[in-house]
Amino acid sequence: MRRQCLCLLFVPALLIMFCSKEEGGNPANPASPNYRAPEVTIEPSSLNGDTLTVDSVTVTLTGNSSLSEFSYNLDNGEFSNFLSDNIITFRYLDDGVHKLTVQTRYESWTDTRTATIQFVVNVLDTPAVMLYPQKSTVDATGKVSIELKTKAFPSCNSFHAVIAGAMIDTVKFADAVKVNSNAKLWQGSTIDFLIDPNGSKIDSSMTVATITVIADSMKDTTTLTIQECTARLIENSVQSDVTINSLRGGI
Repeated sequence: MRRQCLCLLFVPALLIMFCSKEEGGNPANPASPNYRAPEVTIEPSSLNGDTLTVDSVTVTLTGNSSLSEFSYNLDNGEFSNFLSDNIITFRYLDDGVHKLTVQTRYESWTDTRTATIQFVVNVLDTPAVMLYPQKSTVDATGKVSIELKTKAFPSCNSFHAVIAGAMIDTVKFADAVKVNSNAKLWQGSTIDFLIDPNGSKIDSSMTVATITVIADSMKDTTTLTIQECTARLIENSVQSDVTINSLRGGI
């Protein structure tokens, strides 16, 4: 009996020591006096405030613990699930300012910390015509809507573009683009229109139209290219061609 009583007294002591180590001494436990908040750094640090001349970038996320997990979003999109994966590559980045927000936590804990960086993508040699965004998701009907945009464009009032890779379903011109109602607007994969002489011209950086195309259901991805594009300024029976230096499609 004496040996049995010693065992019963010893077991609670082990439990007390175990709880003390896990709850009181665990630096990943917010209730611990030794708690250290999760941290994350985004590398390369030089990316913050930088201007890229390519449309993809890879970042490495570094936490302060082997228990670190990360979640991120780009340009205020939805946050990803928390994972321990710490190398992320972003592709098909559009020209412009991008913001990357990263949250970190310890595995199995909910306390989070956040880091944010901003960078600029400037790939296109202007004047340019582009499909925006470069990467889109097809809806349940097999269609996808994209914007036809100009960047640093001189004034023009005659516009012609051939978009290869999918058939055009509809075209909705921007409110600022007053299209001549007598002109043929689009057919097949070609957009061809004149702007109403009494309306404004296409110039600078603007959305010309929102185009809905029918994706190829037999392919996992549909690649769209601006195969051909011309623009002219027609004034007083004089035509001046616009030099376009960059054409960029989408996927």
